Amino acid sequence: MKKLPSTRKDHTSIACGSDLAIVYGGETFDGKLREPSNEMFVVTLDTHQHWYNLGQIEFGRQGHAMISLSDQLIVHGGLGKNGVCNETFAIDLIR
Repeated sequence: MKKLPSTRKDHTSIACGSDLAIVYGGETFDGKLREPSNEMFVVTLDTHQHWYNLGQIEFGRQGHAMISLSDQLIVHGGLGKNGVCNETFAIDLIR
């Protein structure tokens, strides 16, 4: 099992089939400067709930919307490092 992500709020999570979920962004509570997180994790939805860090995405977001479309996650809006964002970007799940 990998280390659990830090506590966060205003993140998004999306189910991928019946056995996985992806968690992206949010605001963390680790005592550091509070900025929107750019971390992405996958968690297994079985009884053991293993967490894996998928790395960092170029854009940190909190309070955003996210959907899955084919092999991509589409992220829109929320708050970024410089305030309110009105942009949409895609994250490829297959690399």
